[in-house]
Amino acid sequence: MQPSYGDRYLESEVLTASPQRLHLLLIEAAIRYIERTRAAWQRQDGEAAFETLTKAQQIVAEMLAGMKKDAAPDLVRQVAAIYTFVYRTLVEAGLKQDETLLGDALRVLHIEQETWLEVCRKSGPASGEDEASLAAAASPAEVSTSNPASPAEVSASTPAAPAPPRYLTTAAPNDYSVEDAAGHSWEA
Repeated sequence: MQPSYGDRYLESEVLTASPQRLHLLLIEAAIRYIERTRAAWQRQDGEAAFETLTKAQQIVAEMLAGMKKDAAPDLVRQVAAIYTFVYRTLVEAGLKQDETLLGDALRVLHIEQETWLEVCRKSGPASGEDEASLAAAASPAEVSTSNPASPAEVSASTPAAPAPPRYLTTAAPNDYSVEDAAGHSWEA
């Protein structure tokens, strides 16, 4: 069986994406799976809801496990706390079949999505990201303001790309513990 054009496009996008863009793609996939979970619950399709929620949990767990804890430890701790919150909220939402909890996780992931869209925009031209692919990921309101007049203007007006965040890595750490503001700690 030959892969579809959509599968080939996704494979090409993943293989050529910067680390920032890959992180954004993961966030967007988690958002899609959470929205599919909500829709499955509304139509009383428990099996589909379980599958999509499990995929969202796996994506968030992968983002958490992919952090390099020896690079910028304070930043890693803060970001890990965000993803740990999202993961735990998704688990609790699944146990209780609570759409409000799904909404809580979605709100956090939408903020992360906006953050990573901006990171990709700022590092875009120098790292191989094009404005069109980022505009496709942006909301309709963002698309209208993100079209430059010409590629020459973009490269002339864009500062050098920042280095990829140091807390991202492909190797998963063996263990990770998180401490919240109240001093409670747990292992993720």
